Amino acid sequence: MIYKLLAVATATPIGLICAFTPVPIPIRCSTSKRQLIYSPSWKVSCLNSITEKDVNVEEKFDRLLSDGNLKSATELLKNSNANTINMTEDRFLEVFRVIEDRTKAAEENNINKRLVEGGGPLDYPLTSPARMEMTDMYNTLKSKGIVQVFGIAAEGNYPAQGTKIVTPVLLEKITGLSMVSLTPKPTNTLLLAGVALAVFEGILSLTTGIELNFLIFITLFIAFLDKLLINGAIFETITRIAMPEYTAKIIRHEAGHFLCAYLLGCPVEGCVLSTWAALNDARFGGKRTSVNAGTSFFDASLSNEINGLHPLTRASIDRYSVIVMGGIAAEALNFGRADGGAGDEIALVSFLSNLNPRSG
Repeated sequence: MIYKLLAVATATPIGLICAFTPVPIPIRCSTSKRQLIYSPSWKVSCLNSITEKDVNVEEKFDRLLSDGNLKSATELLKNSNANTINMTEDRFLEVFRVIEDRTKAAEENNINKRLVEGGGPLDYPLTSPARMEMTDMYNTLKSKGIVQVFGIAAEGNYPAQGTKIVTPVLLEKITGLSMVSLTPKPTNTLLLAGVALAVFEGILSLTTGIELNFLIFITLFIAFLDKLLINGAIFETITRIAMPEYTAKIIRHEAGHFLCAYLLGCPVEGCVLSTWAALNDARFGGKRTSVNAGTSFFDASLSNEINGLHPLTRASIDRYSVIVMGGIAAEALNFGRADGGAGDEIALVSFLSNLNPRSG
């Protein structure tokens, strides 16, 4: 799923990362899918110098990935010579499959750190072996020149620099978008669906003789169970069938989060594009999820700062803010206005309000 979302992210204008920073300056890098994932020239050079020893190393690397041993696979890649492992597309996909599986099974997923219940402070794990292994793999791929633009906007190397005070007027001037387009609007999907269903049930009652009150009761009961047991997954499926553009907006929205995280050097561990997927993914709450779609990323620096290992920095807060707001920017750029993103705004406000880093 990460690879598929990356393909969409590469088609999203690089300018979305500038949407909340002044005086945009274009990033001088390629956004082609192949270059964002792996270096074709590096791949070709590998093919010209493969030895029997290299084949053995590749076989060991493949075996480690097949066994889900992300840590050892990273160490092998890190310690190998420049052209020893030919990082083909299939092998690259396998790396990210292992990343997804490893972080899905992470120990800390048993307690959903992303959901703040009762308004309590945000709690970040002191250590996260699975996510540190993932971060190490991302950094190794970057150091080997396999992922060339991962983290290209990190360490303050933003595509735009200037004052941190951005007024609504300045933001509109920078982005060419109105504040209305960047403000998630309440959706009328539920209202329209309810009206359509009421009309359908009225026609069904007239043609079949079934009592209308009985049909309404059954509908409400099913809707209640749908929301209670599977977070409205059935209703969401019906909505996607009736409104295909709904799916397109979700994909673009999550691609916006993905692209910002990727450029800012925060490893993306996975994403879900439907409630059904979230129900089967512990990173998004699993069976207790309230998530319809989402992108999960990890910021090792912010995690350490929140836990008091290092002083909390403005750069880490900015990085988190850009990533969280990236979905809204992507929707506005692609569709003229953001429908989704109200949850992102709430998450950001909650994050900023509950910042309480532990002292070192």
